[in-house]
Amino acid sequence: MKRLVLAGLLALILLNTNSCLSTYVVKTKARPHLKIDPADNRPKPAEGDSRYYALLPLTIIADVATAPFQILYFSDSHPNHMWVDGWPVPLP
Repeated sequence: MKRLVLAGLLALILLNTNSCLSTYVVKTKARPHLKIDPADNRPKPAEGDSRYYALLPLTIIADVATAPFQILYFSDSHPNHMWVDGWPVPLP
């Protein structure tokens, strides 16, 4: 029972992180997106490359490994909430 509770707490903590590595790979590499053209400094449509989805297992492991640092970074030293992308998220 103790293991189940600890696993549940770990899952809740990991859900609070923002998965920045996995999100970066999907948003800026795998999906079609806008990319700044250096010639005229304007965003141009860029095709996504579906091969980047193969990196997701590695980025998920990296997100789990960096979760304690992400929690500290995004907690912003407030006792009752944390900030994610400028929005306050209440903590239990």
